[in-house]
Amino acid sequence: MIAADILEAVRELGGELVLEGNRLRYSLPDCPEARELLEQVRRDREAIKSLLRDLQEQAPSLEEIKASLPPGVRLLSYQPKDPPFAVAPVSVVTNAGKFYRSYLADLRVALAKPKGYRWPSVIDILAKLADAGLQLETEREWRTLAAKKGQGPMNGCTILKAGAGPCSVCHTWTPEDLHVYGPEKETEGKLALFCGSCCPECGPGKRERL
Repeated sequence: MIAADILEAVRELGGELVLEGNRLRYSLPDCPEARELLEQVRRDREAIKSLLRDLQEQAPSLEEIKASLPPGVRLLSYQPKDPPFAVAPVSVVTNAGKFYRSYLADLRVALAKPKGYRWPSVIDILAKLADAGLQLETEREWRTLAAKKGQGPMNGCTILKAGAGPCSVCHTWTPEDLHVYGPEKETEGKLALFCGSCCPECGPGKRERL
């Protein structure tokens, strides 16, 4: 059984093989099949470590990227580059997997603790990921853009043509025109965006302003 087959067999049993530095760690259920598979893991340890190392260095899949995005960040495009590739200011990336995963982790921390996190900044993180083919946009950026693109007042609100974003009331992501309260009508420092049904000015229920 080759290394790739062993990894697949481990996953099918609900187990996991993880490479930490140069050490191979495993998690397997207590059953005869797992014990037999563990013997194969020990026999082919070096081949498995080599395969896991190669997988770690590969750029993450689109599904992994989406699962790694912090709240308030949306994906614009993902076209991963083959290493080695350069990112600003002047650095060359040879381990694509480590690069993407590390900066996505930094982004999550920087957004969750903006006052206690200093380096790299959110702007620097987004710029480096963009250089690597991963275009992201934070909630603050697209809400500000939404306000700037307003197409004029309607019943006291502003309509963002062909807008897309989550409604502040029902929280569903809508591709339709968004009703924007914008910057002069900010709520707790954030723009209030609504779908047509939930808009306090235009919606059927005439909900009170947030």
